[in-house]
Amino acid sequence: MTPLSELRRPGAVMIMAITASTTLTRHLGELGLRVGSRLTVIQPAAGRSGLLVYFQGQRLAMSDDIAAQLQVQ
Repeated sequence: MTPLSELRRPGAVMIMAITASTTLTRHLGELGLRVGSRLTVIQPAAGRSGLLVYFQGQRLAMSDDIAAQLQVQ
C-alpha cells in the first residue's frame, strides 16, 4: 500500500486503509471516500500543492495532509 500523496502519475486506485482521526474519517465517509472506494488521480501532487482526483462524477482537490492518510493500491 502507498499513501495517495506519494503517487506520481495519474491513474485509477482503490482506498485500502484510512489512517486519519475519527473526525476526518467520518467526514471522508460522508463524501463517500471509504475503504474499498475507487477513485482516479487526475493530477498527482507536485510538491506541497495537493492533488486532483475524480470520484463519483466529481473532481475533488485534496491537500497533501489528507492524501497522506489514505493508503491506496
